Amino acid sequence: MEISRKRTSNYNIKDADDKVILTVGVPGMKADDIDVKLEHDGRMIRLSGTKKSKEGEVEIESRFEKAFMLGNNRFETDKITANLVDGVLTITAPKVFEKEVKESKIKVIESAPEESSEPAVSDKETGETAE
Repeated sequence: MEISRKRTSNYNIKDADDKVILTVGVPGMKADDIDVKLEHDGRMIRLSGTKKSKEGEVEIESRFEKAFMLGNNRFETDKITANLVDGVLTITAPKVFEKEVKESKIKVIESAPEESSEPAVSDKETGETAE
């Protein structure tokens, strides 16, 4: 098996008054290929992914990992959404002004982000997903 490592594609971070929106190009990836985690007391989003493909008789595994510091902002972990559409991952994180934010795993879904979409976050301790 051949392993390739590529730099993360283009990304943009928009810091609005009430939320932070992170968009990252992840061409060819599916929602199940991507892992999104909120870390470091809720101030960093870590993306990682693995895609397996086959070219002729050669299996190729592509991996990526990228961390995005989101400043001193803190977020409502149960309201963070991650949407994947046409190779672009959009993570929307509403801001909150609390003292402690727990680390969370954010579920990626293949759909366009909606202002009223339900959150897709799993609790790190229980592994349960709130959808």
